[in-house]
Amino acid sequence: MYITGWHALYTKSRSEKKVKERLDSLKIESYLPLYWVERKWSDRMKKVEVPLFNSYIFVKPKSRVEYFAALQCDGAVRFITLEGKANIIPDKEIDTLRLLLSKPSEIQLEPSIESFAKGEWVEISNGPLKGIMGELVDFRGQHKFLIRVGALEQSIVVNVPISQIAKVKVNS
Repeated sequence: MYITGWHALYTKSRSEKKVKERLDSLKIESYLPLYWVERKWSDRMKKVEVPLFNSYIFVKPKSRVEYFAALQCDGAVRFITLEGKANIIPDKEIDTLRLLLSKPSEIQLEPSIESFAKGEWVEISNGPLKGIMGELVDFRGQHKFLIRVGALEQSIVVNVPISQIAKVKVNS
């Protein structure tokens, strides 16, 4: 059901930028909050622009036709609803996101615990424990993690900010 206002559109994984391009080409108002983060490749560090919310883009269709056209974009999955009804996001919340992201030097965006899953392999990327790799076993708050160190088959509690923990791929 179409209701005027901002809607959260859920996208396929890592399709946010492509959906944004498609919406722009259809001249449908949309907003994809992005921020810069340093990512580690095997041979270098690189700054990349990533979505603030994985798999979400905000859309403000002006008509029922635009609403359904947005939903038909390749990479779009569904609009987020609450108890089967449109979940309208107030303009003020979108304006707040725009304001926060317009002043990147004044805010520190860090991954949240929700962006990690138990069982994932992680590496401490900064600080005195830099280079320690292991399996994430448990969370003990935003700054404490229980990590099972691979070769030792022992678990240790590390007390580092979440910004110093990075996911790693382990070759099987």
